[in-house]
Amino acid sequence: KFLAQFDASMIRRCLAVGATQTATMRWRALALDMDLTTLSSDHELTAATITTLNKAYAAGLQVIVATGRPVNALQPIIDKLGMDEVPAVCFNGACAIMMSANKPEKNRILLSNGLNAELTLRIIHFCREHHMCISFALPTGSIASPQDETQEQQLLEFEERENVTQERVPDTMELVNQGILPLKIVALAENPDHVAAMAKETLPDDICYVVAAESHIEFLSPGICKGFTLSKLCSEHLQLPLDRIMAFGDNHNDKEMLTLVGEGVAMKNAKDAVKHVAHRVSNWTNDDEGVAREVEALLTTHAVT
Repeated sequence: KFLAQFDASMIRRCLAVGATQTATMRWRALALDMDLTTLSSDHELTAATITTLNKAYAAGLQVIVATGRPVNALQPIIDKLGMDEVPAVCFNGACAIMMSANKPEKNRILLSNGLNAELTLRIIHFCREHHMCISFALPTGSIASPQDETQEQQLLEFEERENVTQERVPDTMELVNQGILPLKIVALAENPDHVAAMAKETLPDDICYVVAAESHIEFLSPGICKGFTLSKLCSEHLQLPLDRIMAFGDNHNDKEMLTLVGEGVAMKNAKDAVKHVAHRVSNWTNDDEGVAREVEALLTTHAVT
C-alpha cells in the first residue's frame, strides 16, 4: 500500500537498479540507518566510519541519516560526525530535521507527521491491554509512563541503549488530555515481532503503521515510514532524485527506504526479510564497519557527483 503512493514508473526504475550499476551510476547521496547498520552493536560510531563519511561528504555526497531514534538520541552522533548540517529522518519517518553538529539550537524541523488524538487513544488502549510500557516521542524528547518495577527496568535498559533519559509521568492519558500528541508511540515488548503481529490485527495498515524493532514496537501514522519521509525530504528540501541515492539498513523499518532508492544495501547482519527486498546484501556486518567499507569501495569507483 505504501509503494502505491509513488509513481509506478519511478518504482520500476528503482527496482531495476542492481549492484552492477554501482560503478556506472553517479551517486549524489547516502541514506544511513544508524543502529546495527552504521553504528556498532555497542551503538558506537567508530573513528573509521567518521573518517570515511567525512571523506564522502568532501567528495560531494550528501550524508542523510534515517533512523528510528528521536532527535536528542541522534544529536551526539551528529556531533561526532562533525558536519555543519546533516538532514535526518527521525522517529522512523514521523519527522525530518536539519541537524547541526554541536549546535542543537540551530536544528530546524523540515517535516512533521505525528499521530492524531483518536489513533493515539487506540494505541494506548492496545498497549494497556498487553501490559506494555508506553513512551511518547516528541520533537524535544520522550515521555514515558512505566506502571510497575518490571516496566521501569525495561525503560532503564532502553534508555541505556538510546543514551537518553526520558521524563516520567503517571499516565500518558494526561498528556492527551493536555493536547500533547506524539510523533510516534514506542511500546517496550519482550517479543517485538510477535506483539507487532498482534497489533497489526487490531490496527491494520490503513489505520496505523506498526513496526517491530530490537526491543520494542513503534506506532506511527498510516503511510509514515523512513521511505515516505526520505522521499518528501529529497523532493521538497534537498532536490535529490531517489535513484541517485544509495541506502543502508538492517531492520524492518528500513525496507521501504531500501526499495525506493537507486541502490538499497542490506547489511550482512540484516533480518532476512530486509535482505529479500534489498537490491543487494553487503559482505560485511555493522561490527565489521560495513558502511565504511562500502563507502570506501564506492569512492574508489569515482562514481560520485
